[in-house]
Amino acid sequence: MNEEEKLKMREKMALFKHGIISPVLYEHEESQNKYFKKFADRDISVPGVGIKRFSVSTFKSWLSAYRKKGYEGIKPGVRKDRGKSRKISTKFKELVTNTLKEMPMIKTYSQLYRYLMEEGFISSGEFTLQTFIKYLKDNDIKINNKEIIPRKKFETEHINQLWMCDFMHSIYIRDGKKKRQTFLCAIIDDHSRVIVGHFWSFDSAMPSLEETLKGAIMTYGLPSKFYSDNAKVFTSQSIHLPCAKLGIAVIHSRPFDASSRGKIERFFRTVQQIFIPQIHNDTITLDELKTSFKNWLHNEYHKKLHTGINEPPMERYLKDLELITPRRIDRDVLDLIFYRTIKRVVKLDSTVSIDNKLYEVPYKYIGLNLELRYAPSSPQEIFIFENDRPSVKLRPLDLHLNANSPHVSLSYSNLFQHREV
Repeated sequence: MNEEEKLKMREKMALFKHGIISPVLYEHEESQNKYFKKFADRDISVPGVGIKRFSVSTFKSWLSAYRKKGYEGIKPGVRKDRGKSRKISTKFKELVTNTLKEMPMIKTYSQLYRYLMEEGFISSGEFTLQTFIKYLKDNDIKINNKEIIPRKKFETEHINQLWMCDFMHSIYIRDGKKKRQTFLCAIIDDHSRVIVGHFWSFDSAMPSLEETLKGAIMTYGLPSKFYSDNAKVFTSQSIHLPCAKLGIAVIHSRPFDASSRGKIERFFRTVQQIFIPQIHNDTITLDELKTSFKNWLHNEYHKKLHTGINEPPMERYLKDLELITPRRIDRDVLDLIFYRTIKRVVKLDSTVSIDNKLYEVPYKYIGLNLELRYAPSSPQEIFIFENDRPSVKLRPLDLHLNANSPHVSLSYSNLFQHREV
């Protein structure tokens, strides 16, 4: 395993640990113990290792390390048991049973097998579908066992304790000569119902989510918890890693359980029923849509009575703001946290290769393994980072410019001046 692979594995393990402790990061000890005991009885898929179980004390040690040293505190060394596989055991039964309870949409053995493969609970080549089916039958595990999931209404005590985020598929508008579907990414504060972040775009990809979350943080401060579904955009390292560094607990709802995200889903219904009918989508541009939505949000949604809280969202937010002090962060620091990181060794010709493109590096870095970072919004602007700060901006290699650079090995003028008479 090379250095870049070791770095990625340490990142994966740290994010794995953060994902486990996130739901109780800001809970009392009693709630933490109850949660950890529940997880201690489960088979858990560990990156690079496979299925494993952990004790309550292990979970607590991760929590303690994170609270003392933050994200860096839960980064482990390279595991010696990496890559070891396992056979199907009786411990696997609970994992499969819980999956079937949480995912009533699964109807066949192959669907269940494929889902466990995609989620990493089963490694490629670990065992065949036929072996898996035999195991289910031998252990009397039946597909589509339905069970009602009990649910209680909840609301956080203060603002910024819990933010819910999701994407909404919306109207088609003109983009040049063709029409394209729009997507709204929105974040709602659980206590006040204020929409702390929003961004309209032509896709539901990571840049839209990052723009939404960064805008929300700069305007309203840092949340304690960030709650979303299990879509790839929400579970990727690109969003989980910055949250881990910012001290934000990342929580995901059960698969296919939209009702657990009822507040953001209700807001989207309000948008569809009240805001969208006001839009003339035959002529409106994306920029105009953004402006219209911002005005509607500020002048109507935030200032009108919300039946769920029996007062206007912004009024409730400002009232609670007198009781708490939001956590703030500088824009420059926030931008750096969201940068992507790659590792490259500088070649003897003072270049590094990124996506099959060469970049020039100062001579002093020849032979060194550099940490390079770039902003998702500007992937062409790549920086060398030292001590977690940008030190040098790389520039694309220009072979013709280098070929034309003057290089003088002898000074003929000096030779003539010192010529003996």
